Amino acid sequence: LKLEDRLKCYDGIAERRQKAPAPSPSPVSAPVTKPDAQSAAPAAAEAAGGLAKCKDSFYSADRLRCYDEAANYSWWRCLTDCVWETGESPAKKADGVDACRTICDDSERLYEYDRMAGLDPKPPSKSSYLSKAWLLDDESRERAGRWAIRAHRENYFLLYTYNGNLDKAPYESVNPGTQLQDAETKFQVSLKMKLLEDIPVFGKKADVWAAYTQLSQWQFWNWSNSAPFRETNYEPEFLFNTRMGDDLVRLGRDPLKLQFIQVGLNHQSNGQSEPLSRSWNRIMANFGFEWEPFDVVLKTWYRLPESAENDDNPDIDSYLGYGELWAGYHGKTCGIDYHFGLMFRNNLRFDDDNRSTLQLGFDFTCIGPLNCYIQYFTGYGETLVDYNHYTNRIGVGVMIKDW
Repeated sequence: LKLEDRLKCYDGIAERRQKAPAPSPSPVSAPVTKPDAQSAAPAAAEAAGGLAKCKDSFYSADRLRCYDEAANYSWWRCLTDCVWETGESPAKKADGVDACRTICDDSERLYEYDRMAGLDPKPPSKSSYLSKAWLLDDESRERAGRWAIRAHRENYFLLYTYNGNLDKAPYESVNPGTQLQDAETKFQVSLKMKLLEDIPVFGKKADVWAAYTQLSQWQFWNWSNSAPFRETNYEPEFLFNTRMGDDLVRLGRDPLKLQFIQVGLNHQSNGQSEPLSRSWNRIMANFGFEWEPFDVVLKTWYRLPESAENDDNPDIDSYLGYGELWAGYHGKTCGIDYHFGLMFRNNLRFDDDNRSTLQLGFDFTCIGPLNCYIQYFTGYGETLVDYNHYTNRIGVGVMIKDW
């Protein structure tokens, strides 16, 4: 049976009442106008009636576009009105379609449009960032579907980056005649998929995930040398993710939560031959904490030992240490999403060989699913070939929004 028919059959066996079919596309009645707004009544009625023609569109993006055209919605006007109102939504001062025009957030505006058009929409998701990232609650799992491929780490494309400390010698030594430039393009693709779910673990439920991350540094601006790829890292991993959801301590109105504990196996290599070959294998243990809108993930690892003849980077622990801390803050104002991200690691050697690494990122709503993104990296191990070389890079580009 098709998915819809099978779900209907299941619901019938479970005696779950099916949703009533959407009413026929008749014009939606206009909101009651106030006596002092009678001059605007015809326009409001026409806009409200125009929403009915949009509700049969299956895709939410098409439906929202149609609604906005019918309601004469302007993103720029909504943003400027919201800013001048110092962040307070003017929707409280309007009714019907006029109120929808003052909702700058796409998901919230679509919800109100659908309600006015006679549909029965689900309210916008209230799940936290880590819950949506790892499908920790029922709402996130229902919205995502069982076998959905999801973002793992950040997916971004930094069109222009500048590294004043680029280590050119390794690449140029094996590619005579090539001269590298300090300007590069950097991008990362990172995806994951849930393989098994709802495994009982000491009263909790756990899932098994497979993930893959690829990070590339491309001499895109180096046209005189055929724009070569300087370095690409490949990183597959398997993670056993236990959904915790435990309150640790209350901080103000909201508790600090331990959202998940992960253990897994990680391989990272650059696919090069000697003398540029780099690789290592690790056992991972990760801990996810959240105090909305803040999230913190502590990643720790143990490197699996290799024989001396097969070890391309025997001293990598002395540069990258045994773990790293990722922290983020997600905010929204006037329909603009923004995110601050930080990564910090230290090799935990309290002498002259102490080394630290810091990555800072800021992204915000830009074009559709793309956020404008600024990234700054300083330290060691940006890529494997640079694990023992100090890097100082800043770049700008776009990121695929993942929340």
